Amino acid sequence: MHSDKIKIVFDARMINHSGIGTYIKCVIKALLNDYDLTLIIDEQRIIDQTWINKVKIVQCTAPIYSLREQIKLPLEIPPCEIFLSPHYNIPLLPVKAKKRIVIIHDVNHLVFYNQLSLNQKLYAKLFLKRATTISDSVITVSNFSKKEIQKYIGNISKNINVLYYGIDDSILRGTHQPDEFSRIRSKYNLPDNYILYVGSVKPHKNFNVLLKAFNLLLKDFPDQKLVVVGLSKVQVKQSGFLKSAGLKNKELLASLIFTDYVPDSELLLIYKQAEFLVFPSYYEGFGLPPLEAMINYCPVIASNSASIPEVCGNAALYFDPHNELELYQKMKIFLLDLNLRNYFIRKGAENLARFKMERFKSEFNKIIEDTLTDNDESAITINK
Repeated sequence: MHSDKIKIVFDARMINHSGIGTYIKCVIKALLNDYDLTLIIDEQRIIDQTWINKVKIVQCTAPIYSLREQIKLPLEIPPCEIFLSPHYNIPLLPVKAKKRIVIIHDVNHLVFYNQLSLNQKLYAKLFLKRATTISDSVITVSNFSKKEIQKYIGNISKNINVLYYGIDDSILRGTHQPDEFSRIRSKYNLPDNYILYVGSVKPHKNFNVLLKAFNLLLKDFPDQKLVVVGLSKVQVKQSGFLKSAGLKNKELLASLIFTDYVPDSELLLIYKQAEFLVFPSYYEGFGLPPLEAMINYCPVIASNSASIPEVCGNAALYFDPHNELELYQKMKIFLLDLNLRNYFIRKGAENLARFKMERFKSEFNKIIEDTLTDNDESAITINK
């Protein structure tokens, strides 16, 4: 790396998290060749990345959201022009950077404030407010999230930049041989035909409405299977979704296939073989699974809530996330109409043009340039 490049330090400790981890990889790819890039990370977690030898690594194993993080992280950040935080868990203490940029993906901790513990409430309120106050630039991932930040955090003096994900579809789509499909089917016990869900049991993911709708669907299609990526059978049982939905465990569980965690390279194959993806969330700052599905020629049924229509455009069949009967009807339509599914596959391919990596890189570079040229006397001076 050349000393004349702008020095950026990026907190990449959440690189293996779902959603935000993908965005972190996206940012690294965008900044890799044009900047002197240092990553704050547990080095063991990125040992398989192709770009590992092109960046500097500062190891920090302090747990996310911890007091130790607040003590250790400011000490670990080397002198730089920009310190970049991918989440609102920013260092509250001064850092050795001329400018700070923070990425706030959503404010769901404020939206669903009553669902938090007292400590979580205090943390969310303090850090979301401070993240927008002490950072020189704020980035978010959708216009929906921008409005939510303004609504729940209040007056923010600086501009909020909306920067959609940048997708390198050649990597996400990958190239696979037929025997790899067979291996994945065997590994995860996948049937020939299945509906796909990719997500968690967090309340806003709305998995319980999908379960209710799928239970209705089984009356028409008793052999239909629902593959659940990212969850185990134990997690679903413990979540209480089946009981709260009035569903009988044995009847429904026999039609559900749980994969638990799936590596990205294998998840792509699971998308490719699915009849369609259901994305039932009623709150998302962005929502990546629908785009991952579109990349892999998997049609999408999606909630018409939050940022999801903004991201999916006209490339998804929408439903009201609070109406399991409507979701059941949409799933039934999709199963019976192959031409309709193919139509949405084509629309998905068109929609992806809005999320090119080249656009992401160009817009991110502009944000960095504007941040550095904004003369803010309160900015912390870099230690030479």
